Amino acid sequence: MLVPGSYTLRASLDGRVVKETKFRVGPYQGQVFFLSEEARRVFMGLLDYGRRRRNDEATLDYFAVSLPDFLVFEPDLSLKNRLHCLYMMGLGYIGLADFGAAADSLEAVLAHDPAHPGAAFHTFVLSDARGLVEA
Repeated sequence: MLVPGSYTLRASLDGRVVKETKFRVGPYQGQVFFLSEEARRVFMGLLDYGRRRRNDEATLDYFAVSLPDFLVFEPDLSLKNRLHCLYMMGLGYIGLADFGAAADSLEAVLAHDPAHPGAAFHTFVLSDARGLVEA
């Protein structure tokens, strides 16, 4: 299992490294309390947020003189919202130690956005944790 510190995550294709990301790991708010009632409320809040908001139709709400740069690529804001909600739910499931549901949520994010750093990292952590649990 990963402990707080510095790590490097490498993605490879056909045996060669195609992307390398350095990151630091710190404790979750809930890990500090180790599933106290307060931590459980935090994690349940993540699940509740994701469940309530994942089907929202996202729209832009801005006033500007010129077209913002990010509109050049016409992002699917509703899809981005769904992925964000699935990610939040994945974090909630991790905190509640429901690792199967967490993996399902995070893998759904990665199916649409393989470069999502949070989902990739937590999937990596879950696969490491599963090895320890199954051993």
